[in-house]
Amino acid sequence: MARPRSTAWVHINIASSTLVAAVAAGPAAGGETFTSDLQSALSLPEDSLVYQLLCAIALVMSVAAAITAAVIRVCDYPSRIAAAEACRGELDALHVQLQFGTLTVTRAAERLAKEVALVPFVDDTDIAIPRVGAAC
Repeated sequence: MARPRSTAWVHINIASSTLVAAVAAGPAAGGETFTSDLQSALSLPEDSLVYQLLCAIALVMSVAAAITAAVIRVCDYPSRIAAAEACRGELDALHVQLQFGTLTVTRAAERLAKEVALVPFVDDTDIAIPRVGAAC
């Protein structure tokens, strides 16, 4: 579940950062011509409203970029994803060992508890542990 959530935050961050740059680039690159054309296109009575609109958009998108960057950093999604994928690999190995009888159920349960304890951030309702003998 962390990977889709992480991807969404990254996409929001990239989109908002890009929009801030695009909004700032318009007047910087196009100058008076850009603002006059935008004023005409939006039917605004004054060119100062164009600048106010562009600044408001840049402000909102800058705040969105800052918030999403903070969320990405605080949640530490890359480490969580790596830990969850490593746990999944270990659980798959346990499953195979149980299928081939190289591991007792008691020992498998101990290792299962140990592996799951390493990923407390994973909701146990999201985990689908196949039954022993079930097709993969």
